[in-house]
Amino acid sequence: MLTWWGVAMLVFGLALAVLAGIWLLGRLTVPAGHPARAARHLPAWPARRPPRATLVVPMTGESPHMAPALASLLAQDYPEHEVVFVTQDEADPATALARRLSREHPHARHVLAGPAQVCGQKTHNQLAALATVDDTVRVFAFCDASHTAAPNFLASLLEPLLCGRARVAAGYHLVVPEDARLGTLGQAVVVLALHAFQTVPRLRQPWGGAMAMTRAAFDDLRVAALWGENVVDDVSLAARLVQRREPLAFAPAACLLTPLAQSWSGWTAWLTRQLAYPRFIMPGTWVGIGLGLFVLTGILCTAVLGGAGVLLGAVPAALGVPALGFLAGLLLVIRALAGLLPMRPPVWPWCVACGLALPLACWCFLRSAATRTMRWRHRAYVVGRGGRVERIVG
Repeated sequence: MLTWWGVAMLVFGLALAVLAGIWLLGRLTVPAGHPARAARHLPAWPARRPPRATLVVPMTGESPHMAPALASLLAQDYPEHEVVFVTQDEADPATALARRLSREHPHARHVLAGPAQVCGQKTHNQLAALATVDDTVRVFAFCDASHTAAPNFLASLLEPLLCGRARVAAGYHLVVPEDARLGTLGQAVVVLALHAFQTVPRLRQPWGGAMAMTRAAFDDLRVAALWGENVVDDVSLAARLVQRREPLAFAPAACLLTPLAQSWSGWTAWLTRQLAYPRFIMPGTWVGIGLGLFVLTGILCTAVLGGAGVLLGAVPAALGVPALGFLAGLLLVIRALAGLLPMRPPVWPWCVACGLALPLACWCFLRSAATRTMRWRHRAYVVGRGGRVERIVG
């Protein structure tokens, strides 16, 4: 029969194993995306000449990181491809940059998509770009405009498709913190955890910042119809892949670097969006995420209270010692996670941000349960079942 001490040891041990498992998965996946290793990766293509590819890059707004990010996407070493920049209209600040780069690079061009009416602006932009692609293009790739890519990024992303391992593939990204604010480091650790989960096929999901598919898969999965009414590209595609039992390949070397300086409110808004998308589109997955978050957060809070109680003499050592052991192990895991980033963050801000990540995720989960409106780039989307856009405001 288990004693209270035995129960505490079991619960804290299992929770620590889960958190350490995230680090272990990261060790298997994330190092392939570090700049030096990613640049050395040589994609294994078939002997025949790779098919023509189109890289679609939706753009909006202005950022000091956008120009260098786009320059890296224009310097890809994939043999035969075009880069299509897409903006909403002439008033978008990104339009001037897209036009200039299109003039300077023969393999790049620019498309004006116009405002979205029945779907998210990003998915509208992507479909507008694909409508201009000729029939000789056999592979579509999609990338955001705010991440820096190694020269072999596109080739690495397309490698699973060219080798026949899958018809849909995804890469991921690593945050490069530009400051030590809690918002910046907190978002960095959440991205690390999501990156690690890409190792597990049942947890793997496409990420809109780096994904690709064959034209045949795009047509068979009816992606144009899906995106033409949906608020988001990647989560809606994830649900369609599950529905059609279409495998998704992960390309670890197709890893982008994301310079980030984030406020607390920015981190909260970003995390709420990440949790709201599955609520609309994959509600079962959303419930599972919530259960996991609240269980781990409950264990973390119990450990903090138990550890503080034993130090103050208010809790018996038989209960407090397992809590202190859990917290000590957690600190080791947190320190180890820092080693997966392209550059190590300051120790104490990193530890605090990691400690706050679970409680904040629970708060954002509750916020995601209470909203039907997604706000992004000065527009608000009223979203219905399955992620369908019911109304656009702004």
